[in-house]
Amino acid sequence: MIKIFLQSAILLLLALVTPLAAQAAATESTGSEQTSGRHPVDGMTLPGDMIMLGNAVQSGVEAMAHLKDVEKTMADRGSKMTHHFMVVFVDRETGELIEAGSAAVKYSYQNQQPGAPIPLTAMQGHYGADLALQGPGEYQFIIGSQLADGRKRQFQFDFTLR
Repeated sequence: MIKIFLQSAILLLLALVTPLAAQAAATESTGSEQTSGRHPVDGMTLPGDMIMLGNAVQSGVEAMAHLKDVEKTMADRGSKMTHHFMVVFVDRETGELIEAGSAAVKYSYQNQQPGAPIPLTAMQGHYGADLALQGPGEYQFIIGSQLADGRKRQFQFDFTLR
């Protein structure tokens, strides 16, 4: 529990300090293989309009996903993006952040077919991309990754935007 809290605190600090994250609600998380359970702050709006989507474990790697509302900032710049999606990968055995590898997210709205995968860019401890969510409703985010160990993993997060 303390490890998850510290990892979440690191992610928050990175998101608040990283200018890319600034530019760039009830929820549940499910994992392809297993989940580490509902995090105590899942769905909670955190500082800077950040929402924790939860955490999921797949083959020794924990993924912790968040959304940050960037609609106003992006609209001021002429962009239609509404949220910055970010995920942190942690080696469950060592507790170390995994920063090498690649990841992408595809998402669906209201149980529709998911769109094309959107590459997630490595950004100082997390992977992220800006998304244009359609508005209130149910979303499903599916993250595909191939991290430094070469293994492919998939993580799923379900989220209701209110």
